[in-house]
Amino acid sequence: MNYTGAYSVYAATAQDSFAGGNGRVAFMVQARNGTKHWDSLPDSGWSVDNLSPSAPAPLTAQYAAGSARLHWNRNTEADLAGYRLYRGSSPAFVPGPANFVAELADTGHTDAAGAPSVYKLTAVDLHGNESPVAMATPTGTTDVEGGAPPAAFALTLGGVNPMCAHGVLRLAVPRTSRVRVTVFDATGRSIRTLADGELPAGTHTLEWDGADAAGHRAANGLYFARCDAAGTPLVARFVLAR
Repeated sequence: MNYTGAYSVYAATAQDSFAGGNGRVAFMVQARNGTKHWDSLPDSGWSVDNLSPSAPAPLTAQYAAGSARLHWNRNTEADLAGYRLYRGSSPAFVPGPANFVAELADTGHTDAAGAPSVYKLTAVDLHGNESPVAMATPTGTTDVEGGAPPAAFALTLGGVNPMCAHGVLRLAVPRTSRVRVTVFDATGRSIRTLADGELPAGTHTLEWDGADAAGHRAANGLYFARCDAAGTPLVARFVLAR
């Protein structure tokens, strides 16, 4: 029981509503004046959880031999139920039943899609609230499988500039090479490494989700992507503006 001199108060319920029951809780008000008191008729109410989890981050994906290996960090929400994975042919696809891949409890998945695809991932809580979308295009994909390799190393933007929530880079690799691609902010501070290892010849898609190596959202501003490959430094410049 709580006493207040006001005519309204926020009262906590015992639980949120959910599919198996609405968690209805009864309340009553008692007015007091010295030793006298007057009781109201009881009434009841329930709370509704309509707050979605945050988007899984960072979502990474790598394609090889017909399969894409995806990984992300676990969400911290106490009522997290799991994740939903979707697959599409372009970054513009809208997640839905037609492109749903799997309901997942863990933070990794191998998708034997047979061809490079774009993936979108959401987190879902116990009350059915679905998070904003995290998107990834696997590294290691080539534009034309079995086609002629690019003539020279090149690093270009593959999406809009300024970027809103994620950025896409295209890396042309003329021969199998060890490659390192890193995003730096305007002060020269390293923000995120997008590729660090041997890549086969081809044109590779690299995705930056707008987060640093720890999964924290990067601030709006000017950024540089630097590629070091075979002694050839390449730089692409872009702006993050959410």
